[in-house]
Amino acid sequence: MEGSIPHRPIRLAYPDGMRAAWQPAKPEFAAACNALSLGMPYGEPYVMASIRNALPAVEAAGDDEVAAQVRAYLEQEREHAQQHRRFNELLRAQHPALRHVERWLKRSYSFLNRRAGHRFGVAYAAGFEATAFAAARWMDTHRHALFRGADPEPATLFLWHLAEEVEHKTVAHDVWATVD
Repeated sequence: MEGSIPHRPIRLAYPDGMRAAWQPAKPEFAAACNALSLGMPYGEPYVMASIRNALPAVEAAGDDEVAAQVRAYLEQEREHAQQHRRFNELLRAQHPALRHVERWLKRSYSFLNRRAGHRFGVAYAAGFEATAFAAARWMDTHRHALFRGADPEPATLFLWHLAEEVEHKTVAHDVWATVD
């Protein structure tokens, strides 16, 4: 079952001078995507840690299928965080004040990790992934209007990420249902 959620490592080549407003026809859409991207290097590791910490309980429950899905899901999520971290470097180069936002995000997720507890983390992960799935389905329905004329590398980043959200849409929920 582990092969049902494939790991697709990608390496996007962002051109020199790539604009933060990478969708000139819809700069507000690019700004919204960029804002989401800023959180990925912090939110994805928190969600991953929450689900990884629950894996022994999933295995103890004897649910080999969910355990296999979790391992594959963790590979996809790790790749998402890495790719968004690279993209965010370009955003920060153009907008250095974003470092303040990133520091706040780092502190916020660090606080959750220290204080919210394992049960909250798994529930948060399930909600995080359900929201990502809903956004992915909506964006898929509107992808032509949203991405037409966009710079290809950032568009690929977001479309790739959203497609993988659809693939692993229920994994965090299944973990939550198994352990809590």
